[in-house]
Amino acid sequence: MGFSHCGNSEFGQSLAKITSDKSTDTLCHCDVPTLPLQYGTLFSLRYIRIGREIKVVSIASWMVDADLDESRIMREAVLEAAKQSDRRFAFLASGSLSHKILPKEVVNDYLSKISDLFKGSVDQMVLGIWQNGQTQKFLDSLPEYARDCNGEGGMHDTVMLFGALGWAD
Repeated sequence: MGFSHCGNSEFGQSLAKITSDKSTDTLCHCDVPTLPLQYGTLFSLRYIRIGREIKVVSIASWMVDADLDESRIMREAVLEAAKQSDRRFAFLASGSLSHKILPKEVVNDYLSKISDLFKGSVDQMVLGIWQNGQTQKFLDSLPEYARDCNGEGGMHDTVMLFGALGWAD
């Protein structure tokens, strides 16, 4: 898939410094041309139709050894770096709620339907909690929800989005 958006290495470097200062090790790869693009970035740019004139900073939201609190701190750093800048920002999180990759023998049977009705029901409940503004209720249950309902990427994308939005505020 083609990619022709410009980046914002100044913001990326600022973000990495602020995040590392908050004791969450972060590396800025702004000047590394060989790194692949994140699927979540490509998906968002293609299907939301973000204009090419918008500078993009892609942030990998999940590392195997990171816990949810590290992702929250990271995204709070995104908000802090944005406030220190003279630019305007939009934050997008690309991921899914319950999301279990099924074995290859049956995965094609579930391309257009929910693979687990119970977890799909929990997802609907979570969407209702969000729509009703019950943010703290969701955040309190997030670690168990991410674990028990197989949140995609451990739900780090969701944690980072809520962190950027001010967490429970």
